[in-house]
Amino acid sequence: MNDITFESGNLIFDNLERYADNIALIDEDGKKISYLQMIDEADRMTENLEPRNLIFILCKNHTSAIIGYVGSLRRRIVPLLLRADIQEEIFYELIEIYRPRYIWSEANRKFSQFKEIYTDGFFMLFEKTNTPPLVVQ
Repeated sequence: MNDITFESGNLIFDNLERYADNIALIDEDGKKISYLQMIDEADRMTENLEPRNLIFILCKNHTSAIIGYVGSLRRRIVPLLLRADIQEEIFYELIEIYRPRYIWSEANRKFSQFKEIYTDGFFMLFEKTNTPPLVVQ
């Protein structure tokens, strides 16, 4: 058995409900977030996203960054974790190279060629505009 899977073959992030009332996260203000709250927020964030796409997550020490990561994995979206304070030039080079369909970042940011599609009040989800469909050969 693989370390990240259960006997059912599902990823560990698909089985978080079993810990529903346990504490998953504690923010810097001491607010506790249960696994059930975390997965509810994570699933809400990703419910309209297409699986098998790339998401850039601009990470900061905030519960929303973790929720975005968990939601991405549960939805089968590939997360690439980047520092929130990444140099803009490097960030846009990475966008050009990897062509993410989504970006999860602090709500106070905007990105050219991406539109806002969801916010939790702290972080915002952006989707690439005019994204061509993935063609598998």
